[in-house]
Amino acid sequence: MKKTHRKKYTPGGSFEKKKEYYPKTQGFHVIVREGEDPMKAYRKLKKKLLNDGILQEVKDRRYYQKPSEKKKIEKQMGKRRNDKRMRELAQEYGIRYKNYSPF
Repeated sequence: MKKTHRKKYTPGGSFEKKKEYYPKTQGFHVIVREGEDPMKAYRKLKKKLLNDGILQEVKDRRYYQKPSEKKKIEKQMGKRRNDKRMRELAQEYGIRYKNYSPF
């Protein structure tokens, strides 16, 4: 832990240094309260990692991908996202899109 010093004003008109300890945490952390299920804390941490995209990055770094492969995969993922959005819109408006038919 790193010590931090703060000056505290005293009524006599002088400043007094007050030592306080602030633990500096690095990375993600989840506070587990007394009586709380540890699996719940694990799920919270996993959700934080998913939302931040760290788990996906770890999976991507398991092996080397050439930049051209990365571009190709990004393009495929973009097409998937777009197709999904178009399917959802088609379903919402009751129209036909590719293989999806509302009837």
